[in-house]
Amino acid sequence: MQDEFELGDDTTLTLGGRFNRAEVDADSVFDPVTSTQTSLEDDWGAFAGSARFLHRLRADAVHLFGGVSQGFRAPNLSDLTRLDAAQSNEFEIPSPGLDPEYSTQYELGLKTRHERVASQCAFFYTVLDDLILRRPTGNVNGSGQFEVVKENVGDGHVYGIEAEATLDLGSDWELFTGATFVEGEVDK
Repeated sequence: MQDEFELGDDTTLTLGGRFNRAEVDADSVFDPVTSTQTSLEDDWGAFAGSARFLHRLRADAVHLFGGVSQGFRAPNLSDLTRLDAAQSNEFEIPSPGLDPEYSTQYELGLKTRHERVASQCAFFYTVLDDLILRRPTGNVNGSGQFEVVKENVGDGHVYGIEAEATLDLGSDWELFTGATFVEGEVDK
């Protein structure tokens, strides 16, 4: 659900939220500990909300925008049941029992428009919780590959800046450019 609210003549507030639900039901999953087939059933749910604003500093010319948004990613079938080569010299085994990943993103930016030129620049900071990452188990399989498993072992953050500009050349032609800088860190 999402709704917009006008706060005076110059500011729009957008509030939204959704409920996410995912489930897995895998009938035939290899259990590397017992070397037998097993089944896997699990489900996850979470509410994710967002609050965003747009403030018109100069009508149709300069806008300040920003917001806070939440994210949710349930483990996928590959995260939970994969049993094959993962990367060079790695062999991934099934990882039942994973929890979802969560994120919260903060953003602040400025949009401008002047005759034939439009531009936008935004700063963002994202907090990451319970990231699903590969981790070596310390075992080596019969083919000499290092065994890896996925676990909720990471918390971290990502931050950066995005900028873009468009020049209207006329006759249905535009020149567009953009650049992004991103840096992050995960604590394992």
